[in-house]
Amino acid sequence: MWLRTGSPFTTHAMGVAADEVAECHGNCMFEKKSNTPTQQPPPDTGRLTAEEVAHKLRDPHFLPALAELRPHLEGISWANQDQWLKVINDPKHRVFEILTKEYVDALAGYLSQRAFELGGTPENPITILEVGAGNGRLTHFLSKSFSSRPESCAKVVATDSGEWKIGQSFAVEQLGHQEAIDRHQPTIIIFSWMPAYTDLTSDFRKAPSVKEYLLIGEPDEGSCGDPWDTWGRDHTRNAPGTFDANWIPPHEADGFTRHNLKDLSELQLSRLSVIYLQERSETVAFIRSGASLDEIS
Repeated sequence: MWLRTGSPFTTHAMGVAADEVAECHGNCMFEKKSNTPTQQPPPDTGRLTAEEVAHKLRDPHFLPALAELRPHLEGISWANQDQWLKVINDPKHRVFEILTKEYVDALAGYLSQRAFELGGTPENPITILEVGAGNGRLTHFLSKSFSSRPESCAKVVATDSGEWKIGQSFAVEQLGHQEAIDRHQPTIIIFSWMPAYTDLTSDFRKAPSVKEYLLIGEPDEGSCGDPWDTWGRDHTRNAPGTFDANWIPPHEADGFTRHNLKDLSELQLSRLSVIYLQERSETVAFIRSGASLDEIS
């Protein structure tokens, strides 16, 4: 657990001086106050403050277990939302998906199974392409998980257009999504947190090599992609009494079926689920007709 006493995750271990610890009083969570004799230090609840949690999440090599992370995130209340939003929207350290060991291992297990079903072998692995990879953390941790599986039938390549000017912590090829697809001819594509009202999935489906693509983030009318073009959901089309037989979701028109991967989604934490408990990041697979999915109904 992340405990302040007797733990590697102490305040000093994170490079924050003891006299700079923020007092957790409502909206003053991030105010730095000197530890004068007239001030009492905040009670030690065993939880890290929002600032301390953010400090750890900014370390690209840090991959926490869900069980040790969740109690500290639960301590960031609705009253502290302004401070948390400021942290996660820092241009140099944007936080979208909060990766955990459990989620990465489960995602790697799913991808390994799919790679095998799609004809990959340890000697001739399929290519999984991550587009919009940012600093490359997801691909880095997936690759580590694959390397621990001698039967793995996949390799992962991280690419990013560089448009958002996110610093790269791991190997990331600076390529636009179409150039990356043309160069690597992937069997599976991953995009984590596609920008809102932007859709790239039509280009994924046009590529003959692509049998499946995975979208990670807030689905449907959430903040990722386009509700209709990306997810096949639109409140103006899907509302009761508005059905039109001509409204076929674009992925279905292109021969892909949608599969909500609930077991993976249960392990996810997003940038906003911390303060808006109803907001949930999900993992959704779109699979080309004929590319079997034996384990998912």
